[in-house]
Amino acid sequence: MLETNPLSPILKEIRENYTIYKEVWRPIIEEGDKDMLAVGGNPWETKEREFRDKYDRPVMTWDELSPYINQLVNDPRQNKRAIKINPRGAGATNITAQLREDKMREIQYNSRAQSAFTTAFQGAAERSYGWFGINARLVADGLTEDQYNELIKTAPEKLFEQELYIYRIANPNSVLPNPAYKEQDASDMTECFVTERVQRAEFKRRWKGAKFVDWQGDYAEQAPGWQEEKIVQVAAYYKAIIKRKKLYLLDGLNNAEDRVALYGDELPGDSKNPQEREDEWLADEKNKKRIRRDRTIETRRIKQYWTNGLEILEESDEIPIRWIPLILVAGKEMWIDEGGGAKRRLLSLIRLARDPYMAYCYIRSSEAEEAGMAPKSPIMGYAGQFETDREAWENLNKIPRPFIQVDAVTDPTDPNKLLPMPTRPQFQPNFQSYEVFAEAARRAIRTACGGSDLPTAAQRINEKSGVALKEIEANEDRGTFHFIDNFNFSLEHAGRVIDAWFP
Repeated sequence: MLETNPLSPILKEIRENYTIYKEVWRPIIEEGDKDMLAVGGNPWETKEREFRDKYDRPVMTWDELSPYINQLVNDPRQNKRAIKINPRGAGATNITAQLREDKMREIQYNSRAQSAFTTAFQGAAERSYGWFGINARLVADGLTEDQYNELIKTAPEKLFEQELYIYRIANPNSVLPNPAYKEQDASDMTECFVTERVQRAEFKRRWKGAKFVDWQGDYAEQAPGWQEEKIVQVAAYYKAIIKRKKLYLLDGLNNAEDRVALYGDELPGDSKNPQEREDEWLADEKNKKRIRRDRTIETRRIKQYWTNGLEILEESDEIPIRWIPLILVAGKEMWIDEGGGAKRRLLSLIRLARDPYMAYCYIRSSEAEEAGMAPKSPIMGYAGQFETDREAWENLNKIPRPFIQVDAVTDPTDPNKLLPMPTRPQFQPNFQSYEVFAEAARRAIRTACGGSDLPTAAQRINEKSGVALKEIEANEDRGTFHFIDNFNFSLEHAGRVIDAWFP
């Protein structure tokens, strides 16, 4: 039975967590959005851009960021990563590990997982965070793609088999994790949202049994931000269900050395109630003698809810893994205390290059503006000298003319003396100073993006030693290797999730 009472504990928890997580994660999202403006060709502050637009002044963008981003992101595109499984404990062998690795390779191929991986990694480089997800979907063997799609629409209940797949999350801002996680790849997070904004008509089509579609008044106040005039926000809410269980290490029935570990609710017995069955089993002295060790541990299973903030639209069975199947690929992580305690900050590749990039675009715009003034410096003359041919004078810098007339104007102090002809003051743009400033800004951008200022391009061309050239390339890679390292950590975690989800 799906929950439709907006005041139920689970829905109150969902709304409260969404509000808290959004507020804590907000600075990371805002800085990431600023990064994307710079990457997308808009490094200008809004007020400065509006001021320049108002007075028709140049607002130029010279791309100096893409080469560094492309150099980093294209590395995993060229050198594709694959998840590898090594045997360890519980009777694992090289053969079983290879079988599972082959199955995992099949999942990656069927999912086109490289697209999910590289999209998440590009998000980490450009905005400091990216995500991809893992899920299970229904499949039908022996059907064509068209037949499968038709069956999904008309009778999905006829599908029984499932397969795991890796999916791409194009908009990383749609993922809202519990920010209390501590692991670098967020593998220990206990809750996470994946939001989606859908048109109201689409919402009604997908969730025909939804109770709250056009809620107003008190309901709207209980779930602010979840519904607009034509838009409904829905979210997949992942929650780790944590339970404490007793784990027993037991001797085998026939051989004491043949030991087995069982949870209390896995102990044999006739009662359907797990606790009663455990109590009955422990009441037998023979069973007690088989116990070598016992301890209480925490078990985690994942539950997924689909919600619009006021009701549960869908609810999954418990997913038999201990991790939320959403994988974070993070940029550089730092904890910074700006007053009030240290807070997590995620840095993209170009985060500290934004200011020098803005300065670079400013100086290039000013240089272009000054260059444009060279042939357009105003012609200076006396009042009355431009009246007869006024239109020609006003368009003198736009339309070439073989001649133009000047009105003769006499000197007020001497009526017999004509005033001199109009003149254009000489103007020489100061390009040299602009170039010095622009080069300084470029070097600052390169340094902020992890590049090395030495050796210069000329030194690289003249370098004859192959060992030296390799060292130069390795030195450049070291400046951004922490992004590659974080990416590898995330792929390892994805491998653990898939491996645990296998039957």
